[in-house]
Amino acid sequence: MGQNVDVLIHESTFETGFEVYASQMRHCTMAQAIDVGRRMNAKYTILWHFSQRYAKIPFLSDTKTEDESQKDEKQEQKFNNVCISFDFMRIHLSDLPRACELVPIFESMFYDEWLIMKKKQTRREQEPDYFTKNARMIESKRKFVSQI
Repeated sequence: MGQNVDVLIHESTFETGFEVYASQMRHCTMAQAIDVGRRMNAKYTILWHFSQRYAKIPFLSDTKTEDESQKDEKQEQKFNNVCISFDFMRIHLSDLPRACELVPIFESMFYDEWLIMKKKQTRREQEPDYFTKNARMIESKRKFVSQI
């Protein structure tokens, strides 16, 4: 079901590296959402529902899909049918190719936010327990689990 769709609109709440937490919260990372689109053979994948930890936009250029070990030309080609959405965004199917081309432009506009995000990512990598010890995240998870 859904194979060969024209457009897949998929939530991508978390960035790469949060796969376990995303699964616990019943969400996906950007890489997981892109992989779903690729497995479905979707012509276009629109990512939405980003965590508020991304001040402005999520950065696709940092996203590695399951079969990638390094950034190269193939990775760029894999993202040429992926775009990000914003609240209240409306787009015609015929405009999706142009929307996908805008992603690198948006990323360059928000380079300063990317630097902040990279610093946080480095801290998480150096302190693997940082994310699980974060009081706000623990409280969020507790509330979520109590609603189930």
